[in-house]
Amino acid sequence: MDDAPELAEARVLAALQQRFRRMVGLMAICGVVALVAAVCFLVAHQGWGLWLFIAALVSGFAAQVWFVAAMRR
Repeated sequence: MDDAPELAEARVLAALQQRFRRMVGLMAICGVVALVAAVCFLVAHQGWGLWLFIAALVSGFAAQVWFVAAMRR
């Protein structure tokens, strides 16, 4: 019975590590999308590139907030 708190802590840490990996993956995807959108807007003069860039940035920040909110639990 003495191992129960350590096992619970290990499970919480593993869940947090998994959430961190998901956040990093989502941030990488958002970064690539933002880069492509910036190139489309600045080089190809496509107006929708600006909106896609903004959406990618907001999504990336939302992923970080999602991760930080999990640490508060």
